[in-house]
This record gives sequence, C-alpha cells and structure tokens, in this order.
Amino acid sequence: KGAVSRLRAAGVPIHSADIGGLVLRLHDAQQTVSYYEGARAHAERFEAYGDRLLDLANLVRKGRDISESSYREARVFIARARGQVDEMCRDTPLILSPAATGPAPQGLAFTGNSSLNSAWTALGTPGITTPMPAPGTLPLGLQITAPHGQDARVLQAAVRIEALFPG
Repeated sequence: KGAVSRLRAAGVPIHSADIGGLVLRLHDAQQTVSYYEGARAHAERFEAYGDRLLDLANLVRKGRDISESSYREARVFIARARGQVDEMCRDTPLILSPAATGPAPQGLAFTGNSSLNSAWTALGTPGITTPMPAPGTLPLGLQITAPHGQDARVLQAAVRIEALFPG
C-alpha cells in the first residue's frame, strides 16, 4: 500500500500540488549558491593544496566558473520561491515529498541523489525524513517540510507519520 493511501486511510488530509518544477529550479539555484560561495570560502585553501582537496577542489573549480550575476539571480529566485512556498503552506501546512529519487544505494560511498531535498536547504525550511518500508529493497524516505520556523510542526508530523509505517 502506498504512502499516500496509508496516510489517507489514517485520516490525514492530503492535497496534491505540482511542485516538481519549483523543486528542480530550487535545486539548480541551491547548487549555484553553494558552489559560488564554497569556491570563495575555500579559495585560499585550494591555492595551498590544490587537487589534494579532492571533492573540495572540484567544488572550487566549478564555483569559480559561476558569474556574480548568476549567483545574484539564484539568490533572488530563492527569495521569491520562499515567499511562494510560504503562501502555498497557508492552505497546506506541510509538504510531503520523496526524500530521494529512489531507494538508498548499498554501501557508504554514496548517499544518493540530493536533488529532492536541496530545494528545502536553499529555502532554509525545516525538514525531516521518515522511512517507508519498500519490499525487496532498502527503505524509501518520505520527506516532511514546512515553512521556515515551523520545526515543531514538522517534528510532530514525523512522529505521527512514522507510527503509520511500522518497520
């Protein structure tokens, strides 16, 4: 039984919202801001240690290629999106979404694709993921988010929802 069906059966009111495009654009904006700021924050370290920084060296290289105008545009978009999400949450106090594009990968080398949660990082909203059992694979995650400052609401919802998905 799917997560939405289980939640509805438990009396949780669910409303669909098409936020896929917004989430993808926020992911791109968050990456722009992260790489741009990371490159500048670690420039001196990169000059001293170069490729020995491994992934951090790649971040600096990518971030150096981002123009200041692209960075500013990404910040403006994030600010506007924050208002859009706050407005959406006036009618729907929580947003439920997948936490990743699929089940967690085996092993510890890679945690999976972060594109579905980087949007909430960009907005600075509280978020938590509860596991949902998935037959024949590692659990899937159901991500719960709400507007900035609504941490208690997210935590309360997570406790309630997790009780509906026994491991």
